[in-house]
Parts: sequence; C-alpha cells; structure tokens
Amino acid sequence: MNNFVITPLAAVALGAAALGLAATATAFPNAGTAEDVVDSLKAEGYNVQVNGLVQVPLKLCTATDVHPTLDESDSLQDKQHTMVFVDVSCPSHD
Repeated sequence: MNNFVITPLAAVALGAAALGLAATATAFPNAGTAEDVVDSLKAEGYNVQVNGLVQVPLKLCTATDVHPTLDESDSLQDKQHTMVFVDVSCPSHD
C-alpha cells in the first residue's frame, strides 16, 4: 500500500521539477554569461536589475536565477513595465 502512495507522489514531484527546469530555461535567454542574459532581456524590452556582489566585469559572472518568471507572450508594452531581477554569481576580485 505504501508503494502506491509514494510512487504517484514521486511522479508528481518529478513532473513539477521538470516544469521548473523548463521555466528556468526560458528565463535564461541564450544562456551564457550573466552579461549575455542581461543584454538579451534588455533587448526584449525588459527593465533589468542585477542582484549580487559584482566586482568584476559582468561577462565573468554567471546568472543563477531570473525572476519573476517571464511570459514570452507578453507584449512589448508589458515587458517595458516589468522589472526583471537577475541574480548573479561572480568570481572574487582577488
């Protein structure tokens, strides 16, 4: 009986994780450096704020998260009124 309860719950959890990864993939347009992600979002019309300790050029950093989750069907006007936060991880300046 326990196997039947755990198995469907595991399937739901894995499905949710897969959807989360799909959203993350769309959130990192042209995934590359943090600079690439920021430039791509700005080119689409979004207002972008970088979160993290950035003491080196952004091209040396990695984007670790983008929020809120973006909707590709948003109009340009919607995008221009949306602040997108890009969390970055950068190597130390030393």
